Amino acid sequence: MFLMPFKKKISFIKLSLLFVWCCVVYNEWFVYVLSSWNWPYMQCGDIKEFYKILLVADPQILGEKTESWIARWDSDRYLYKTFSTAVSHVKPDLIMFLGDLMDEGTVATSTEYQRYAERFSYIFSLNSFPSNMTIFLPGDNDIGGEDELVTRSKVSRFKKFFDQPDIVNLGNVQFIKVNKMQHSFPSVNGKEDDEIRIVVSHVPLMAFPSWFSAEAIMNLKPQMIFSAHDHKSVHFAGDLKTGERILIEPLTSNQVSSEWPMTWRFQLSDNIVNEVVVPTCSYRMGATLMGYGAAVIDRKGESLCYSVLLLPSRFMLLYMYIFCLTISVLLIACFHQSRNNYKKLVVKSRRKL
Repeated sequence: MFLMPFKKKISFIKLSLLFVWCCVVYNEWFVYVLSSWNWPYMQCGDIKEFYKILLVADPQILGEKTESWIARWDSDRYLYKTFSTAVSHVKPDLIMFLGDLMDEGTVATSTEYQRYAERFSYIFSLNSFPSNMTIFLPGDNDIGGEDELVTRSKVSRFKKFFDQPDIVNLGNVQFIKVNKMQHSFPSVNGKEDDEIRIVVSHVPLMAFPSWFSAEAIMNLKPQMIFSAHDHKSVHFAGDLKTGERILIEPLTSNQVSSEWPMTWRFQLSDNIVNEVVVPTCSYRMGATLMGYGAAVIDRKGESLCYSVLLLPSRFMLLYMYIFCLTISVLLIACFHQSRNNYKKLVVKSRRKL
């Protein structure tokens, strides 16, 4: 009779371990697969010929000065898994990193910066992509510009690890880098008839209109602008002739298309320019909605479709771990207590006999 509760306890422990294991499988694998099932298809209406772009904004891999090793480890794993899932879904022709690659790039020592660059390369599997498939922009956390000064040494150090020309071409699409922290942009030639010109900037050009933003827009005459920095999804529209902003709206939901949630279609024009701010992909930036940007660019230059690949909340998954472990421990403790009570009851009944 004493073996019955003991066997039940062994079975219950196995059941509890199975429950915890299922929680781990869901949190570390299935939740990312489930998220990708809700991502929109990489299409743009009936357009047959297009380029696919994956946009990575503000990953800000955590630094060693302010974060513990376990926080860095968990954040790195989250970025690694979500990025690899996004690459498999988008199958991009080009990947753009829109700045703030590191959280402590401006204050890091040379050896720390080396380690950060190696971590960044591993997280985003840079060795598996050809060099002409990636674009890197410096952010204020990489070279300064917001709370820290931009210095030549910081800019040179960034270029040492992420050196690229200021203009990158993908077929008939021309991507032009604008650096609002340093107030610089490259000079360009006249635009060809079939050329699509897209400006990429870490700091949004039309969030806080300035003489530099207006000058960059009027000189470069882009048909689209992608930026980051604000950690949230926003859409601006501006006049190409004056560089003035004429529209601002959050990109939090799409009322037009129920088939493609979090997807928008923009007409590429020579009069109006649209700017899209891509949200952060890091769960440590305090944003409630995290995701990667994905763009489908019509090769004919008529339209562009933009989507946000929403990511699961890592904090909710961590809370789920606490919940699962707490429930398992409490149930095992309750069963252990009931087993002891059962033994006492058996002993008491034998004494009466």
